[in-house]
Amino acid sequence: MKLYLITILLGLSMLYSCDGLFSNYRSITVPATDSSNLSKTLKDALMHSPRNNLGKQPLPDVKTAVTVAEAYLFKIYGKERIEGERPYLVFKYKGYWFVTGSLTSGAKGGVFDMILNPKDGKVITCTHGK
Repeated sequence: MKLYLITILLGLSMLYSCDGLFSNYRSITVPATDSSNLSKTLKDALMHSPRNNLGKQPLPDVKTAVTVAEAYLFKIYGKERIEGERPYLVFKYKGYWFVTGSLTSGAKGGVFDMILNPKDGKVITCTHGK
């Protein structure tokens, strides 16, 4: 399921125009026709969310979402590992920020996936593939 979601996200990032192109992340718009798996992922995450809090900080834009995501991820997985998953894929879906790492061509391993609540900065879910 996770591999399928990552494949969809990477495909979307190549097919659809970006909101902006930055050195550390890319922001995309998710078309409604390709969102059924995202809806299920979000619903599952909200049902099983530990509701971690990063300081009740609103996340009004992509840059703030990435900054908060990195602060959380660096503590868990280490700065070097997470920075190695740049550029991140970042988009807003149904009011939540989705932040996903990426692998360089030929790299082995998995990437992180996060969902953040933009109203208060809470981590809804955070996983990392192998």
